[in-house]
Amino acid sequence: MVRRAKDKRHVPKRYYRPEQVSCPQCGQVVKRCYAVGRKDIIFLSGRYFVVSLGYGAQIACAWRNRVYVSQEARRLTVRGSSFALEVIVQIGYWRF
Repeated sequence: MVRRAKDKRHVPKRYYRPEQVSCPQCGQVVKRCYAVGRKDIIFLSGRYFVVSLGYGAQIACAWRNRVYVSQEARRLTVRGSSFALEVIVQIGYWRF
């Protein structure tokens, strides 16, 4: 049997940006560098494609190698899982 890729055309996307909007060292506005994480996450309301964007300081800053990410996006799941914490809590509630 041939395995096929999941159809992601109709999966809604959620983008998360860091809470840090300016560099603490130089005070300039941070700019988007790259996507730090891309993941399908299953919530109680359905499946979403979650993208966590990484932002960094300007080239002239001493902290230009630091990348700021959204803490909210990190709190959505347990590391290595594709289920949201709300799903894990609900299953635990049903179990006990």
